[in-house]
Amino acid sequence: MLNIIRIEPAPARRRAFAAWAVAQEPKVRTCSATEFAVPADLYASMPEDILIGSTVDGHRYVSPELDAPFTEPALEPAREPAPAPVSDDDSSIPDDTSTEPASGGGSGGYACPHCPREFTTRRGRDTHTRAVHNEG
Repeated sequence: MLNIIRIEPAPARRRAFAAWAVAQEPKVRTCSATEFAVPADLYASMPEDILIGSTVDGHRYVSPELDAPFTEPALEPAREPAPAPVSDDDSSIPDDTSTEPASGGGSGGYACPHCPREFTTRRGRDTHTRAVHNEG
């Protein structure tokens, strides 16, 4: 008995697969509108590029090269950071290197109008108000 493997090539590789199939002696036949009936002994010698993305006997074809264990690439040595541009006029640059927390210890925060909670952003306050104090 002849062992047959049913292969449905990827749509992008269907033309290349068909060209390979008719070049065989005897020709590889189709078994449906999208599948080829490949003899098992011929399957082992098929070019892999026409199998990538195919369905083989109902299972996705996985390339041995693409399925190889992932190896970490060699790390490059750290590069020196580029020097920062130097400007003579430092007064035009705002100094935002404050060490205080964003809430400012209670000042400048966004207070909830319904409860005593304060938030560092308006978005946080609005989200809280919709979630907790929904009056609908």
